[in-house]
Amino acid sequence: MSEHDRYRILKWSSKTNLTSIVAGETGQKGPRADHLNERQGIYADSTTQTVYMTDLINHRVQKWPKDAEEDVSVAGSSDGDPGSDAKSLDSPYGLRVDEETKIFYVVDLLNHQTQRWKHGENEGDTIAGGNDM
Repeated sequence: MSEHDRYRILKWSSKTNLTSIVAGETGQKGPRADHLNERQGIYADSTTQTVYMTDLINHRVQKWPKDAEEDVSVAGSSDGDPGSDAKSLDSPYGLRVDEETKIFYVVDLLNHQTQRWKHGENEGDTIAGGNDM
């Protein structure tokens, strides 16, 4: 679950009926690795229990491995700044992860494109759209 105004993502257990924080810090937003700022797309990898999320205002995609203390930027900005080159994102909105290959696809809202990011790569490929639309 995503708590928009509290800048965090929670996991609910049907066995215990309790929630726990998966990503973010309650009430804290910004570009730090343990903070989020308006996450939009969330994808939970069932094979590794890793959570991927688009961090709209920080212009990045974050990966939060199970039981980690902070997340890892896997696409886009490390300082919260938008961009339009192959290494940057401008308001990433949605995403989907291929659990077998770990390739993920990002809707890059203000660059008007969909990008594919291969596992371990530091830049994406535009597979649809673009700023020249």
